[in-house]
Amino acid sequence: MDGTLTDPWEGITKSLQYGLGKVGITIGDEKELISFIGPPLQDSLRDNYNLGEDDIKTVMFYFRERYSVKGIYENILFDGTEEMLKMLMGQGRGIYLATSKPEQYAREILRHFDIEKYFNGVYGATMDESLVEKVDILNSALTKENINSANAIMVGDRIHDISGAEKVGMNSIFLALGYANEQEAEVLGKMATYTASNMQELCNLFLNI
Repeated sequence: MDGTLTDPWEGITKSLQYGLGKVGITIGDEKELISFIGPPLQDSLRDNYNLGEDDIKTVMFYFRERYSVKGIYENILFDGTEEMLKMLMGQGRGIYLATSKPEQYAREILRHFDIEKYFNGVYGATMDESLVEKVDILNSALTKENINSANAIMVGDRIHDISGAEKVGMNSIFLALGYANEQEAEVLGKMATYTASNMQELCNLFLNI
């Protein structure tokens, strides 16, 4: 969802700053938070700030406090997103959302932008963090929907999307609209089955695969 359907920059960064401030971390430059867009937030907090589990719980509590009522709507639908979904539906494809974002937030964002109607299923992380990693979310979706992974394609913009697809036996498309840095984008371009730079290129790919 983040970085493939929508640009969530404002809502996530402002809510993160709010949460990090509760454990004494002040962000001088919002660009420090680029790597947080996409992967599970808990993992990014460990990797970027070496926080202990109690501090991570504190950050997540206050992040959700702000995000659930304000940050979730500080979001922008990428140009061409709805047209792409309409095209996929017209092709008779099943469309499923698999996101590291908590499922209840993902569903609310789809409703907010009035695009939930295009999805056959929505799968996300759990609030209790028992399901967080992309590979586990993909496996859950494939199992519950009885989908053969060889017949599915994962569209993603970060390493956990493409590596998750690879681990479950799915083809993948790296959509270079999100927040992968130059080094990560280079890796993803080699790892993914296909690459698209924008929604039009993504639509063109789906017309031919």
